[in-house]
Amino acid sequence: MDCLQQSLIDKGYSFDFSSVADREIVRYIKENICYVASDFKKEMEKFSNEASSLEKKFELPDGNVVSIGNERIQCVESLFQPSIAGKESPGLHETLNYSILNSGEDLRKDLYGNIVLCGETSRTPGITERMQSEITNLAPLIRKITVQTPPDIKNSAWVGGSILASLPTFQQMCITKEEYDEEGPTIVHKKCF
Repeated sequence: MDCLQQSLIDKGYSFDFSSVADREIVRYIKENICYVASDFKKEMEKFSNEASSLEKKFELPDGNVVSIGNERIQCVESLFQPSIAGKESPGLHETLNYSILNSGEDLRKDLYGNIVLCGETSRTPGITERMQSEITNLAPLIRKITVQTPPDIKNSAWVGGSILASLPTFQQMCITKEEYDEEGPTIVHKKCF
């Protein structure tokens, strides 16, 4: 979201990003106006040639209108090409592939077949398909690569927490303040793993 915030500031829109309301506006724009391009270069060419037809407008609560052009794809593309946001690091797909390759060889097939995107950014349209394509390009010999996004992303953390809390073993995993004060962070590994 930092990239989108900066793009809006660069275009002259003033936001107070310490304000929850302004951060919510940027989140809303990211989730409803931005998208992940299946082919970034081709999509950028479209924005160059047909800028006005691809530009989206968003009315702010104060009545001002924000125009969003190629930022719709550029900011999210920084997940795959961090250099767009001025970062020197591998893309999300490369990091994911690296992690799978550094796991046990016997696990790789299962890991490639069960990639689950979660978190706020996984709600961005096109991200699941793009990740599927990028991982398939990085691991062409793997026959079954499955990238999915849970159907109820917005509440998935809450659902997971409620399932955990309903397990009969949950009380055994709970750590009291006294236990933590006595043993420190290692108590988490002792009781939960």
